[in-house]
Amino acid sequence: TKPHLMTSMVLVQRKPDSWRKMKIHEIEKQLIRNQVDLIGKEVHIRQGASYWSRMEHLSEEIGGDITLVAAHGKMSTEDLIAQVVDGTIDYTIADENIAIINQAYNANIDIKTKVSFPQQIAWAIRKDSPILLDSVNAWVETIMDSVDYHVIYNKYFKNRSAFRERAKSDLYSGSGGGISEWDSTIQENAKRLGWDWKLLSSQIFQESRFDPKASSWAGAVGLMQLMPKTAHQYGAKNLDDPLESIVTGVNYLKWLDEYWSKEIPDSVERKKFVLGSYNVGFNHIADARRLTEKYGKDPSIWEDNVAFYLVKKSKSEFFNDKVVKFGYCRGDEPVNYVTDIFERYDHYLKLVEDK
Repeated sequence: TKPHLMTSMVLVQRKPDSWRKMKIHEIEKQLIRNQVDLIGKEVHIRQGASYWSRMEHLSEEIGGDITLVAAHGKMSTEDLIAQVVDGTIDYTIADENIAIINQAYNANIDIKTKVSFPQQIAWAIRKDSPILLDSVNAWVETIMDSVDYHVIYNKYFKNRSAFRERAKSDLYSGSGGGISEWDSTIQENAKRLGWDWKLLSSQIFQESRFDPKASSWAGAVGLMQLMPKTAHQYGAKNLDDPLESIVTGVNYLKWLDEYWSKEIPDSVERKKFVLGSYNVGFNHIADARRLTEKYGKDPSIWEDNVAFYLVKKSKSEFFNDKVVKFGYCRGDEPVNYVTDIFERYDHYLKLVEDK
């Protein structure tokens, strides 16, 4: 594809054990700065990685053998960097952008020594997939011109001090941490609901960004942004208390799950109906289902079916329809709510370890 990033390959090496007490020039003396000094050194790399061929070429360029040690094929670049950090190996190679991220939470590694010229990074696409190639290229062009791209890039690669502080947190997933300080409570209550705790965490983030003091203009309060009337029905007295908010919110989610269980047999689909109901009320979801059925689509499927007609409920042609019993609804809000929760859940699945 078209390149989306420029980076160089760098040597990842460990600083001296007492580097914090040493002067800069003393540290520099013990680090490799001239690539020629790699002659005779062992560098651990996955044999199929592009780093391997680059180091073979570097050996030829400097006129001496760098000993390349083949790492296990399942080991990632981050795994090898971790071995440098803990002293298992002395050297590995990484793309500079990957090395920068890892150095943010492993201060004892040095990544200043480059072993290649700047190189373009792109996606590899099968030669017989021209449509996919065109689609990815169009996406790359669009995303690289967007404000979001530059904000995210600066967040992780330029604002190093801020990233370092995030990386030190136990809640930073890159260090094997969790999602929030309420993880254990969320896990216990997710079991009652029969949900993955990461999905419940994603919903709580959507509601309050894990702020137990959060409140909305409509009067919803606490981690799970419950309305006082709803909370009262479940016996809750203090929604500022994180435990009480989570327990009450899960009780309500459990009721919604039971409510939809006969109509929506598929458990994955039902979660979307439950979340949508939590956000906007089950009556509006029921209206959207009736519209969906009237127009010949599947009322037991969320995306492109019920979600489509939920959005339509903001238009008079639809909220005045005879099958609609609860009138106007700003349907894009619950639809985006469900989408955001599941997208974040997918992110949590990839980056957060189970405890």
